Amino acid sequence: MSNHTIVRLLSAIYFLWLPTFAFGQEAKLDSLLHRSPSPANAIGYMHIPALKKLLADANIPLTIDDGVEDVWLVSELNTSSLVPNWEAGYATVSKTLDADKLAVAMDGYVDKIGDQPVVWTPKQSYLVPLSDNRIGFLRPARRSLAASWINSQENNPIPAYLTQQAKQPEAFLSLMLAVDLENAFSPARLASRLSSFESLGNQDPQALAQLLSSVQGLSIIVGRRSLSECILSVQFGQSPAEFAPHAAAVLNEVLNNNGTAAPEVASWKTKVDGNSLTFQGPISANSLDGVLNVFSLQSYAAQVVKESSKPAETAATGTGQGGDSRALTATKTYFDSVKGLVERVRNYDAKTTGYRAKWDQQQARRLDELPTLNVDPQMLDYGVNVASILRGNGVAIQTGSVNASGGVHGRGQASGYGYYGGYYGDSYGVSRQALAEVGSYHEAMATVDKLTGEVRRAMTEKYQTQF
Repeated sequence: MSNHTIVRLLSAIYFLWLPTFAFGQEAKLDSLLHRSPSPANAIGYMHIPALKKLLADANIPLTIDDGVEDVWLVSELNTSSLVPNWEAGYATVSKTLDADKLAVAMDGYVDKIGDQPVVWTPKQSYLVPLSDNRIGFLRPARRSLAASWINSQENNPIPAYLTQQAKQPEAFLSLMLAVDLENAFSPARLASRLSSFESLGNQDPQALAQLLSSVQGLSIIVGRRSLSECILSVQFGQSPAEFAPHAAAVLNEVLNNNGTAAPEVASWKTKVDGNSLTFQGPISANSLDGVLNVFSLQSYAAQVVKESSKPAETAATGTGQGGDSRALTATKTYFDSVKGLVERVRNYDAKTTGYRAKWDQQQARRLDELPTLNVDPQMLDYGVNVASILRGNGVAIQTGSVNASGGVHGRGQASGYGYYGGYYGDSYGVSRQALAEVGSYHEAMATVDKLTGEVRRAMTEKYQTQF
């Protein structure tokens, strides 16, 4: 990308004003920040058609579901685990959605907060159907949080860094994510950790720790022309000029040590502009997938559109005439989705054990998000166990052991996984025997394969159809 293009990308003025939201606001990042249900530290934007085209042009086999055009979101992000405590936003979808029909399709119910109809769903979400093919999302489905969002008086404190990033020119973007990091890091702790970094060379760890602890925020953007149009920018409270020659190598080592490896950054070009340090280069499929999976709104929006597009009799509970057929279809679809996620885990080329841990946990989160309406209970148990094994294996990698009696729980951990853990908890009675068998990645996959074979045989016998 030429410097001229970068300047255009970062400085062009473009305002995509959507029709008025039911609360009287536009679905723009700046408005979302001011009306967020609670103070936010992260914002994001995705233009799904552009992302799909970039992936197709690069022959990258990542799957992004249809039905969604744009997504705007705000969140309170746990910056150490990269899991949102909550996320809220809007999506433009392929059709206008009706609240009553949406409640039936998602196996939820219609509620009313103030004068605004909302749909509660078992996926711990509130959906807000709007006109002009738009829908609002809030996760988790805490009613007080939803009321705060809907009745917001635009008085939330907004970090200066996010205010600046919310003005990014969307017309040029396929993806943007920005996180406020002010006061997130202690210079004393950073100096201790940096002292062992090989990439530092003769750099003083204390001086670098002071620089890094002054960080204001981080943003990553991907343009619409190519996956090579990826720019990672870090804003500091002081000039990073002396650090710039080592920046790419240090960033690569930081990501490796943190379990979020992105080998391509070692070859990215760096540039200093005032207190900003910019990295530019191509983003890999794995790194893009990781960024996309920080938040769930995009995938859940596509799932909502898909479920709401089914005929009413298909979306209804699978009982009575035709119930077995609906259960069979839903169960096979669920089984195929779980197998696909397992293959993503198996085929993933992990550069470090830490990244393997994060990857396994990401896929477990994806599995938790799969549609479950009409799925056979025995198949759901299988999915729960697979998710727990993947998540437990990630914990085992990070801690060196798996405590099957207290370290891993149900369809999520009791803590450390944002609202996922709080929702799924222990209420599903997940088999701990499966978790106790997990001692390594290979043992985890062997256990998953065993469970897959068992449920395949059981479902084939029950439905007299080959699974």
